[in-house]
Amino acid sequence: MNTPHLWASKFPQFCRGVSPPGLLAGRAGDAIVADASPIGAGGSSTVVNLGELMMILELHRQRLKGSAIARQLGVDRKTVRKYNARGLEPPAYGPRPVQQKSTDPFLPYLRDRLAGVC
Repeated sequence: MNTPHLWASKFPQFCRGVSPPGLLAGRAGDAIVADASPIGAGGSSTVVNLGELMMILELHRQRLKGSAIARQLGVDRKTVRKYNARGLEPPAYGPRPVQQKSTDPFLPYLRDRLAGVC
């Protein structure tokens, strides 16, 4: 029988709260600080902030699989795939189209009424 603590010592990147003190090691010379709490908090948030994006890209650079990164960070594997493909490229937002005000259809009528009063 494989006890949980033995399994956890062999695969610390898959364990939340059972990580070795300090760091998770990737390739030689690479290390990141381990966080015991999941990022996504149960899928309540769909937006990944900059720190989470950097963690995804760093784990990917350490050659962890996308599903392993998703499991460790508590996000969906498709989210990890999307941000790995996008990289650090900032989102491209275009200018918003000008929206019509709710009073615009009535402006000619209001101008005529105000011209008649003055």
